[in-house]
Formats: sequence, structure tokens, C-alpha cells
Amino acid sequence: MVKMVPQALLVHLVLLAPLVSVGTLLLSMMEKELDLALDQWA
Repeated sequence: MVKMVPQALLVHLVLLAPLVSVGTLLLSMMEKELDLALDQWA
């Protein structure tokens, strides 16, 4: 039982890491697009 907990945490970290990186990439892309849109409107 003691060995199962760290494995579960590692699996969750491995699964969450790509999601977090993709989310940050999408956020940065959206910020760039928002900046471009604001520049066009200005």
C-alpha cells in the first residue's frame, strides 16, 4: 500500500504535465492574438 501512493502521484504528475504545458501554450498564443487584435483596433 505504501508503494502504491507514490506511483499514483507520479502517474498523475506525468498525465498532468502535458496538459499544463499545452494549456500554457494555448494561453500564450491567445495572449498574442489578443495583442494583435488590440493593435488592429487601436
